[in-house]
Amino acid sequence: MKRLLPRAALGILSWYLVALPLAGQGQTKAIPGDSYRPWLERIDHIMAAHPADLGPALQADEALRNELVGLHHKLYSFCRDSARTPEARQPLRQWLVAHIAKFPQYLRRQHLDPKQQPFVPSLAYQTWTTLMLLPEGDPDALPYRGFVADTIGFRGRLRDILVEFGTLIIENGSCTTNQQQTLYSYLSQIPKPLLGDRQVGRITEVITLGEYLGPGLDVRHEGGVNIFANESGRKGSSENPFPKDFPGMENDYFGLVLAHELNHRVDATRFALLPKYNQKYWDHMQKACGDDVKFRQPTAHGVDWDATKKHFQARGWWNGIATDWDKAWIAYWHTEAGAARNRNVCRNHVTYMRGKEGIPFFLETRQESIASLANQYFTDSRHMFEYALDRCRRGAPGCLDEWLLMADVYAMDGDCTLLYKHANGDVNLTRRPAPLRRNAQGQITAVTIDGHTYEFDLDKQGLVDRIRP
Repeated sequence: MKRLLPRAALGILSWYLVALPLAGQGQTKAIPGDSYRPWLERIDHIMAAHPADLGPALQADEALRNELVGLHHKLYSFCRDSARTPEARQPLRQWLVAHIAKFPQYLRRQHLDPKQQPFVPSLAYQTWTTLMLLPEGDPDALPYRGFVADTIGFRGRLRDILVEFGTLIIENGSCTTNQQQTLYSYLSQIPKPLLGDRQVGRITEVITLGEYLGPGLDVRHEGGVNIFANESGRKGSSENPFPKDFPGMENDYFGLVLAHELNHRVDATRFALLPKYNQKYWDHMQKACGDDVKFRQPTAHGVDWDATKKHFQARGWWNGIATDWDKAWIAYWHTEAGAARNRNVCRNHVTYMRGKEGIPFFLETRQESIASLANQYFTDSRHMFEYALDRCRRGAPGCLDEWLLMADVYAMDGDCTLLYKHANGDVNLTRRPAPLRRNAQGQITAVTIDGHTYEFDLDKQGLVDRIRP
């Protein structure tokens, strides 16, 4: 599940507003000294030269393609970094709106055959993300979001999503009614601060269904995720996110991928920036690993690989030859001790390389940990809890630590968390509350689900020692 990378920061240009005409747009405010005006003129010129064959032209001429996308990148960066006042944004917004209206065959929401018009869906995508940077005032104001939606031709749920959540769905006019409803449902049911807390300066600006776009350009945007284009709400489109030692659960695959990717954003707004969550995660991983894996101090700094390798060599598990380390590391997790410890992570069957399932995967690919837990938590939070209970009763309480970590995040420091479910064949994510009890340190010591209260004895790090009853 590959994420889109954030845009690279570019330099700031300083400028002053005066009244000068922009090419083809009549009298409006612009900048003296040709700061951005030549970019706009050149973009217009390229587009006008290809009223029906822009895609083939971009495919045939790499230099032209690089020039056009480079101009849009400069425009985007200028709008982001320098157009900081309503007066500064106005002429750029006016030009961009007129530009979209001038070339609707390319820049308004529609389906374009990627084979006939390669790269053009991405060009529209870049144009829209730039327009999002140019509000008259508050960037979160619903009227401006509605203005952008109308300008680019969004209707129905796509418009609702943009207006209510500030999120552009990029899908080349191909997103089905079911997919749109599932997207809306998830964005409605996940608390907004978890997806884009303005205090941390990041938002989920785009969700792309990359399979619909065809050959792509490098698009600048302020944050986003990419998901697969599987149909939603269709029986059989599912994946079991639970290991084989516990009964599986059918889900909606489109929703599962969406949950995974959106929880990369939750990771960014909570684990990556709030020390208490990140520290709790690494304390859990240290306990799950046991004494054979050495950690830096504090544990949030991750594994001390040099110390771990020295320990393995001293125990005779590794011969000290660098090229043999991976083989020794994998072998450890397939021993009795390593395999038992690996049961302390909910997703102990997940891997990017055969043999590195579970703990090895998440130690080396930390960014996938919380998103991967969401595969289970959003399929059915209650089922995940029963699974974690089963593991705890078999001597592996770490899965309860992971469930409680997700519950804590979705409680947002409150006394009630959210339990989710997305059944296979349904287009809607559902949620329900579950009351929590906390100790003086704010750690969860009990949860009530369906009228039954489960209590937890915690160790000094706040991790589960025992569950009662």
